Amino acid sequence: MLNIVFGFDDRFAKFCGAAMASILTNHIIKSGEDKICFFLPNNISAQNKKRLLELKKIQDFQASFYDVDISALKGLPIGVWSIATYYKLLIPEILDVDKIIVLDSDIIVKKDISLLWNIDISAYLAAAVRVSQGADSGTYFNAGIVVFNLKKLRQFNFSAKWRDYIKTNPNLICVDQDILNPVLSGNMFYLPIEFNVNGEKHYDYMLRNNILDRTVILHYTPGKPLDFDCPPSLRKIYFKYSAMTYWKENMRHFWIRRFRINPAFFLRPKYWKKIKEMKQKEKIGA
Repeated sequence: MLNIVFGFDDRFAKFCGAAMASILTNHIIKSGEDKICFFLPNNISAQNKKRLLELKKIQDFQASFYDVDISALKGLPIGVWSIATYYKLLIPEILDVDKIIVLDSDIIVKKDISLLWNIDISAYLAAAVRVSQGADSGTYFNAGIVVFNLKKLRQFNFSAKWRDYIKTNPNLICVDQDILNPVLSGNMFYLPIEFNVNGEKHYDYMLRNNILDRTVILHYTPGKPLDFDCPPSLRKIYFKYSAMTYWKENMRHFWIRRFRINPAFFLRPKYWKKIKEMKQKEKIGA
């Protein structure tokens, strides 16, 4: 069984739907052990639960809805994020499995998720991709895609350690990421860049080096699929999988949303210039 957990609220259900659709579309089941089990938050609406379970039309999977004690996260800063961002800190306490892939909802998996699951991290607490441009230096990692060795995390007393950390370090900028990095320091396995390609650094790096075809997981940060600063080709990939879900986001929705947010957008040449620059950039790197 491949264990995958998402932490989100109803606002991000549509993004999780596209992420799940991409996983199910590209995952190959070779035996009963290859079946996917999704762990999803129980505090989303009954409607959204039903909509996500309808994705079994793509490929059958197991689903387990977990409960989160929000009081355990009381007082943590969230900034522009949702409190659901912190759910991953509680995973070792609430999920009774030994290993799990932890995913943010703003991702699309382009290849078989087994490529990530089958990486041996038995000697480590977790695995993730470093934020450095080529993902080959530094130790600070992005927490949007992480593989947890839950068995070792419990032995490590992770739950107590992260709570102790925030008592003396309350000023968090990247919320859960700023907790996981120092607490897990020295016990991380660093994944290749293709397991967390984001638009901020990694996407541009891979574009310049003509290695985008190696991408396993796209991470829409910054620039969500329906945001203006999302590269056009990445938005297209999101729409491909969203079309398989209840929400069925598409390019028309993008332009309507853009118009509602800022009608003057269509009158400002600098916006169209920016779109042209992004397309040209992708064309050169293709």
